Amino acid sequence: MRVTIDQAGMAAFLGPGGPIWQEVEQRTERVYDAAQTLTPRGETGRTRGSLYQHVSERGRYRIVGTVGSPSEIMVYLERGTGLYGPNPGWITSRTPGKMMGPIRGPYPPFLRRHRGMRPRRPLSRALRVQDWAVTELGW
Repeated sequence: MRVTIDQAGMAAFLGPGGPIWQEVEQRTERVYDAAQTLTPRGETGRTRGSLYQHVSERGRYRIVGTVGSPSEIMVYLERGTGLYGPNPGWITSRTPGKMMGPIRGPYPPFLRRHRGMRPRRPLSRALRVQDWAVTELGW
């Protein structure tokens, strides 16, 4: 038995503009919109504004939709800091005995140590809007 694959047909079906590519673009757009909504605006909006989306072909017939942010603040939002982060511990001054500060928010104006920030996971939570398998979540 011999099987012949129509390469031009496969390229039209899976390539840019094809139905599979368009489906991945739509799903990537939904995750991107959810990430925009879930990411806190902050004071300047730079973290939310740094989000991007991209659809590309990796290898032969592997279409990948990517939503991410180059901002290092997004890593802190995803993983948390201090006691809630990947390496749990108090956030303290770099110089022993010195106070940190001033810190904005509902904290005293100067602190010797700080608990950190709980992870908000805007990108991880945004992935829940789509029902395809997520095969890669990287930093």
